[in-house]
Amino acid sequence: MFDEPSGPSGPLVRVRLSIAYDGTDFRGLAPNVGVRTVVGELVRVLTPFLGIEPEIVMSGRTDAGVHARAQVLSFDAPAVKVDPTGIGRMINSRLGPEIVATDVAVVDAEFSARFDATGRRYRYRVLNRLEPDPFSARYAWWVPEPLNLAVMQLACDPLLGEHDFSSFCRRPKAGTGDDPVSLRDRAILELLYGTGLRVAEMAALTIADVDRAPFLRVVGKGNKERSVPVGGPARDALDRYLAEGRPHLVGDRAGNALWVGVRGGPLGVRGVRRVVQSRAATFPHALRHSFATHLLEGGADLRTVQDLLGHADLATTQLYTSVTRRHIKAMYERSHPRA
Repeated sequence: MFDEPSGPSGPLVRVRLSIAYDGTDFRGLAPNVGVRTVVGELVRVLTPFLGIEPEIVMSGRTDAGVHARAQVLSFDAPAVKVDPTGIGRMINSRLGPEIVATDVAVVDAEFSARFDATGRRYRYRVLNRLEPDPFSARYAWWVPEPLNLAVMQLACDPLLGEHDFSSFCRRPKAGTGDDPVSLRDRAILELLYGTGLRVAEMAALTIADVDRAPFLRVVGKGNKERSVPVGGPARDALDRYLAEGRPHLVGDRAGNALWVGVRGGPLGVRGVRRVVQSRAATFPHALRHSFATHLLEGGADLRTVQDLLGHADLATTQLYTSVTRRHIKAMYERSHPRA
């Protein structure tokens, strides 16, 4: 028997979990109260094993009855509880063969299964013959009538290429815009996108760190210090928060933390994440990705972006160039008559 979870103990590490599953008897991947889902089952067995209930980030979603060979997830767990081999064996013994852990690894704290995904592949199987197959009934759509492949390919043409799906995105929660919390949240969003800071770096900022206009003092990984410029919109939002928002939140409490909660204490990493998720329906690392990608698309050189992001290794920064190459290729194919 496992002990009851008692909350985080000690430092957390980021875990990447790759799974395969047969989705026939699940109501999709994402957790959903009252029904059986893949992530719901994972949370059920991981919670007593890790001592905390993990918040699992998914690289994508699947609907009821849909299967996966290589679904990637990520979550934070206490370092003392994380044994990749043990986690994999536990999942496979308790949930296999419906859900199988194919790979478990401790990864960089900035890794996100959702925003570090470089692609997703969906395969739709059709069994086109007169008689059904009992061994593929779960994994293929049986169509006994003849199919016109040319017409099917023609119908797929509008799906090819680059499309704008922003209208499908969840709209952020609206705020009054002038209350202290809204001023704080706007400053956080502007600063994350305008500077590309890691969420831990953002949460650790002090009043002294931002009092160097037009630069921020940032202490990154390995206690390495760097200066990051602050653009006009971010500086305006920050100045207004400092003048009109923070004094009301902090009240009579003393402290140097830049970001404070409604009770006047430091907001912390989880607090910053909650702000971004509730206000922008995304994650802090996505804003860091956008910061780097937009710089490269605008002509910034790789070394400059490396310095701004605080990467020790240029190879880490080069990962963003694949995104810009895809953008360039899509623009070329859409614009050139001989593409």
